[in-house]
Amino acid sequence: AEHVEGFAKECAVVTHHRLEPDGEGGLRPAPSAKLEEPLIVRPTSETIIGATFAKWVQSYRDLPILINQWNEAQSDLEKIAADVSGMNNLANTVAGDTGEVGFLLESVQSAFELSGAIEEDHRQLTVLEDETSRTSVLTNRLLNQLTNDINRQTAYVGTERMNLTNTSIAIKNGGFLGSSAGTRNYLETAKADTASGERQALVIIRFDRDDVAYEQALYDAISRTMQERPQSSFDVVSIAPLNGNLASNQAKSVQNAERVLRSLVDMGLPASRVNLSFTVNANVAPN
Repeated sequence: AEHVEGFAKECAVVTHHRLEPDGEGGLRPAPSAKLEEPLIVRPTSETIIGATFAKWVQSYRDLPILINQWNEAQSDLEKIAADVSGMNNLANTVAGDTGEVGFLLESVQSAFELSGAIEEDHRQLTVLEDETSRTSVLTNRLLNQLTNDINRQTAYVGTERMNLTNTSIAIKNGGFLGSSAGTRNYLETAKADTASGERQALVIIRFDRDDVAYEQALYDAISRTMQERPQSSFDVVSIAPLNGNLASNQAKSVQNAERVLRSLVDMGLPASRVNLSFTVNANVAPN
């Protein structure tokens, strides 16, 4: 069989399904328990786990491998973030030492102005000034290197956090590592329907069915905005149609707006930077 190929010399051959005492304190295969056909058992569990795995995976949202890989990536990223935090602490220590070295250098230079010093005193002060100057150069260089490394690592962690969030949303929506066709349609709709003026809609989401996959488009738009304007705040405007049952339409509109708010918070955006508002529009068709 294909599943034992390459393992032939390591396979176990099962010829009986029961053992019996051999009269000497041991066991032997029971003659009446001999199998009609011997079973070949491969010493690994892929064959068994394959059938079980098929039962676990009911849809793309249940893929244990992807979820496990995502969790491992998240754990590794947290370790890098912890290292960056340690580098920040080290940079603070070096900055303190740099300040002390600068103060010491100024004190040495000021000592040259004291009266009553002899030539030997000036010679010793010159040696001390040279050593202090070299130490100041080294500490400043170290501080600059630490600062550059911290900035680089911080930018990397921030980018990878966005990538992980992007991947999580993509897997949830049935895509993988990129905007799906549905996402591109949402972004294009938002651009086409945006009214002219200073305030423009980043994303227009039409909740015309229960399973609207809007998270990827929302994440892409928010990410671009945060990169360009890190201090931005956002408005979630829920528009209910006037036609039909107004109370029911408004209730659904509020639920959809709160759903979008939860998505934004899950993406890492503080709730304090999101404003919810509700309105009605006769041009909006009810579901």
